[in-house]
Amino acid sequence: MINKILLVDGNNLFKRAFHSKKTIKSGTAKIDTVYYFLTFLRTCLKKFEPNRIFVFWDGEDSGYYRHLIYPDYKANRKSKSWTTGVYTPEEKVEKETQTWQRRRIEHYLEILGVDSISYEKIEADDLIAKATIFFKNEENKIIIVSNDYDLNQLINDNVTLYSHISDYEINIENWFHKNYHHPANIKYEKIVTGDASDNITKQIRISWKKFRSILGNRLTKPITVETFKSICLNELSISENKLEKLLNVIQILDLQDPILTDYCKHDIYRSLLSIKRTYKLNEFQSSIIEDGIMYMLWKKNNIPDVLGFTYPFVKYVSSSFEVPNIVIGEIENRYLEILFPKNSMCSMNKYDQILLKMKDMLTTNKQFQDLNKLIIDNQLKSKVILKCGNQKNVCKCAIQYQLLKNNNDR
Repeated sequence: MINKILLVDGNNLFKRAFHSKKTIKSGTAKIDTVYYFLTFLRTCLKKFEPNRIFVFWDGEDSGYYRHLIYPDYKANRKSKSWTTGVYTPEEKVEKETQTWQRRRIEHYLEILGVDSISYEKIEADDLIAKATIFFKNEENKIIIVSNDYDLNQLINDNVTLYSHISDYEINIENWFHKNYHHPANIKYEKIVTGDASDNITKQIRISWKKFRSILGNRLTKPITVETFKSICLNELSISENKLEKLLNVIQILDLQDPILTDYCKHDIYRSLLSIKRTYKLNEFQSSIIEDGIMYMLWKKNNIPDVLGFTYPFVKYVSSSFEVPNIVIGEIENRYLEILFPKNSMCSMNKYDQILLKMKDMLTTNKQFQDLNKLIIDNQLKSKVILKCGNQKNVCKCAIQYQLLKNNNDR
């Protein structure tokens, strides 16, 4: 059996979610990044159905150790401690918004049973590279979720890279259809072309096309650093002083040898070997109501599709735990009793439609955790009906139920 392991570049996915076209607010707070991040992650879970999933983040002041090797590294980023850039008032507000939304995303990942990993001053790329090395095995298929070109270095027979923007999975075969060199040689490409986003300038004054013609077929296989040194000295006539600087740049570009602290090298194994977290359905429901995401689920689907939205997460977590089998009819009745009392919230026609949708969804997986906690007692149901009367506003009724339930729990 092939194990599928999903390694998600959290910052890359966050950036895409943050710059989504549609702005969603809950009160005065923006929640669009939280909603779209969870939606993208849910799509990945449905698409790949992994056995394990890890989300990696840049730590506070990430890139610091690369800066020590190459002082100009990311010197164009105001967020770094070694830069002198000052935020404008608008940029400060945006930074605070990003920080708050990332904290909320990390909260949701925890209650949805997804491992989230970061270390101070360490970049997510290095953590993903270390995890790729750790899980390297013929029985494992590793899928990196990112749109970061640098991570293509890690592609091999067992590692692919899924671009969540183009919805395209790059493997070692289709990589060579579009490129003339082995993905492990991307670091040498960056030496020639530079990387403006990381503030790395061109290190060799020839074009990438010319460089490829000099190396020829040697680029189709991984080139060792020793071989590159020989090429620089003998074929490119680069001085030893210049070569020393080139090797420093190669060191910060090479993900085959990730830059990690000794503590991180050992501690990350503990994180990668950890048992899957449990899925906390009640806490998830409370959080999406608090953040206003519940409203988005209703607005998009016209029905309270909380279980539908979280189904891929539930399936992922339950795959490694023994959870009781529950009859589908029981789930339908209990879930619908809570959110859709027949006489108070919607017509029979609407009720039957929802029942049918639930049945379609639940027949794919009968195992759910802690569903007994969803059972509503008669007294609480009466309060919901009393508060909402005969209104057909399903969203209002469900939120009212959750608020009453939270007060009772206290």
